Amino acid sequence: MSSKKNKVVQQAGLYFNDFKPKTDNQFDFLRAIADHDVIIGEGVAGVGKTFLSVGLACQHLIQGKIHKILVSRSIVGCDNELGFMPGNVSEKIAPYMLPYVEYFKHFLGTDKTEQLIHYGSIHLYPVELLRGHTYDDTIMIMDETQNSTIKQVKLFLTRMGNRSKAIMVGDVTQSDIGEKNGLRFC
Repeated sequence: MSSKKNKVVQQAGLYFNDFKPKTDNQFDFLRAIADHDVIIGEGVAGVGKTFLSVGLACQHLIQGKIHKILVSRSIVGCDNELGFMPGNVSEKIAPYMLPYVEYFKHFLGTDKTEQLIHYGSIHLYPVELLRGHTYDDTIMIMDETQNSTIKQVKLFLTRMGNRSKAIMVGDVTQSDIGEKNGLRFC
């Protein structure tokens, strides 16, 4: 990344722990999040879309710029369904939400992550359960958007309240539901 962009990143407060953009595309993605309320990040696996989104959300939460972080995704498996899973809703969705918990632990530490989840500052919900919620002062992240339906993307976006941002990320080449998916719609 150029030294000019590095300076802009520092001035914008986009450094947090070891969180900083490593490429020009990552910088542009973070800048888009800073400048817009609705952001769509499409790219191949491993380029940092979710990692950067969660990192920036953690930074904003710690700085008091927001009060909540929502991470949501559609509960879609790859080809074979897992079948009945015992437990309450939290226990059923836990395997799908584990990667995000690990990201939060990376940025905030285990104790702080568990505390913020317990007290409701971090919400981990499948998009299927968002109806009826409104998220004010929140960074909302929809991951794996390529596995959501158009209806689910609309549901996600209409949960956005005052002073909130909606970030939708995914990779259209990895859709498990076909061509008519939410990320293509965006």
